[in-house]
Amino acid sequence: HTIYDINETTYTVTGLTNGTIYDFKISAKASETVGPTGTASATPDALPIALCQPFTAELDANGTVTINPSDVDGGSSDPDGGSVTLSLDNDTFTCVEIGVNTVTLTVTNNDSPNSTATCTATITVVDNIAPVLTCPADITVSNDPGQCDAVVDFTPTATDNCAGTTISSVPASGTVFPMGTTVVTVTAT
Repeated sequence: HTIYDINETTYTVTGLTNGTIYDFKISAKASETVGPTGTASATPDALPIALCQPFTAELDANGTVTINPSDVDGGSSDPDGGSVTLSLDNDTFTCVEIGVNTVTLTVTNNDSPNSTATCTATITVVDNIAPVLTCPADITVSNDPGQCDAVVDFTPTATDNCAGTTISSVPASGTVFPMGTTVVTVTAT
């Protein structure tokens, strides 16, 4: 690469490969009155360092969660002291991804946008929002003719931010209840 402007003191050379040392010859044409000739060395920006850490992401009331690159960044940096930009290949999770997931964090050197490094982070998606349970009102039934008990049917309901809620009752609906008051315990998971 030849530069002819003698008034410049800083030159930018593009197309260099990171990690390679280049030697440049500095000289002047015979017709120009400049100082002595010489050589200089330059090393392009070093690759950034990508460091990841695990993260636990809690689903919201809509069954989704969005994470930020900073959530999984474990101290990524530019070894040359420059600034970096962090990005993720996936930042949104739903009920389908409950459990362990993997994302890739990309660290880009802002001084050399083609200079990147990556690492993978473990994202554990959890649903800590309990289902909302609706139990029927108290039920009064007459005993079956000639019996000291009765079969009682009831239907509790539940809503949750994630599908697949199961409801259990003890004693269960449709079973025989003795005379008197029976407390039913209903659980939604």
